[in-house]
Amino acid sequence: MNKFKLIALIALIALIASFSNSLLANDFKECQKVASDLNVTLPMNIDKVTQVVGTVCVPGSKRGKKVKFVYSLEISDTRITKKGILSLRSKQVNFWCSNPTQKNMLKLFDVKYSYSMVNGTYLGANSFTIKDCR
Repeated sequence: MNKFKLIALIALIALIASFSNSLLANDFKECQKVASDLNVTLPMNIDKVTQVVGTVCVPGSKRGKKVKFVYSLEISDTRITKKGILSLRSKQVNFWCSNPTQKNMLKLFDVKYSYSMVNGTYLGANSFTIKDCR
């Protein structure tokens, strides 16, 4: 991932740091606002074959469950497989858990990276929570 683009993406999601310490279902409107602000800057190329095309907030299915912040990514390389997507998970978790700012944001919401081909074919997803940080 291009370091400049990674830094830009971090700066964009830093907007989320303005959330209260308990981003629960009641804060869904605020999450939607942040997603909307982030979406104005998209699509954003992450590397030669990956592009962030949108973000959305999904309310928790149970009362008190945290909101999930979902990144939608498109892959243009047909050689990428579901196994390849799953292999990215440890790097993604490390990215969120090793940086104190990112880790604090992960305390506020769960994260999901959802991957599809440019033609819409679903490839897979990686999801994680603060519990994945060790």
